[in-house]
Amino acid sequence: MSYPYDVKVDAQGLQFVCEFGNSRIQIFDRNHQLVEILGGPGVAPGQFNNPWGMALDSKGSLYVADAMNHRVQKFIRRTEVADDEKGRAGRRARVSSQLSVVSVASDQWIVNRVSLSTNYQQPATSNWQLTTDN
Repeated sequence: MSYPYDVKVDAQGLQFVCEFGNSRIQIFDRNHQLVEILGGPGVAPGQFNNPWGMALDSKGSLYVADAMNHRVQKFIRRTEVADDEKGRAGRRARVSSQLSVVSVASDQWIVNRVSLSTNYQQPATSNWQLTTDN
């Protein structure tokens, strides 16, 4: 691992490790065996540029603060990117690269460590999921 920065555990005991240095999220089972890797370096949906923090909501969705791409990505079913919650790799609203995701009940808060501010983000709802099928 290269600079593991954040760890979360879901209700099923899966351990999510935010690996800043390799721009990915590693998922381990209860026996600490690697079961999945999310992301990798890049700007495309599902890729990261220095992921900084994570949060899990009550439905099992994973929110990842994608620091240098200036966005928060939401993953559902732990394998697909659902949508960008805030910002999009240089488009839309810019988010500082020093941010974290904090979950309070069903709400999401974006914590900006540079400006020492917080922004409330009501969770987005959508019937659409991002897919790579043509």
